[in-house]
Amino acid sequence: YYLFKPHRLFQLNIIRKFRIEREKRKGTVCDQLETEQYQWVSALTSFPVGKIRDVIDEWMFQRPLRYLPPTAFSHVPEIFSRLREKKIRLAVYSDYPTKDKMNALNLSVDLEVASTDPEINALKPAPNGLAYILDHFHIPKERCLFIGDRDSTDGKCAENVDIDYLIIDANGAVYKDLLKLV
Repeated sequence: YYLFKPHRLFQLNIIRKFRIEREKRKGTVCDQLETEQYQWVSALTSFPVGKIRDVIDEWMFQRPLRYLPPTAFSHVPEIFSRLREKKIRLAVYSDYPTKDKMNALNLSVDLEVASTDPEINALKPAPNGLAYILDHFHIPKERCLFIGDRDSTDGKCAENVDIDYLIIDANGAVYKDLLKLV
């Protein structure tokens, strides 16, 4: 068994191009983002959309799931619990699908939103996802706090909807401060 299989280099190329294209197209709004994101890569390679979708699903959405629990910030379940006790509704919004990740982390929220959902069809920092969450919960933006990990996407997204936000650094230190607040 070899850890590195040269005949599978095409998969690394697909993943690389997928990530580059999505990063280049931050803020993109289109009719069918779920399909179009794979078409972007297909246009740059000789691979059909179905093959690209299969590689991305396997290597970005499925295989990493088992590695999520040990890498998660330890304070998140407690913060979620305290917020629920206070009857504060929780939503997760990501540029990528969240359902399997949330299950792997044993976390639940009131609403899960991905940029590729048909109701959104827009990559951050376009405001579509956050606007959808506000509308879904029927609450004013002044009563929301968006927590993210990248100022260039999450922070800008919150600014585009004019809601307060907090950016968590890579070591999660702010989560300890959040615990004190909730």
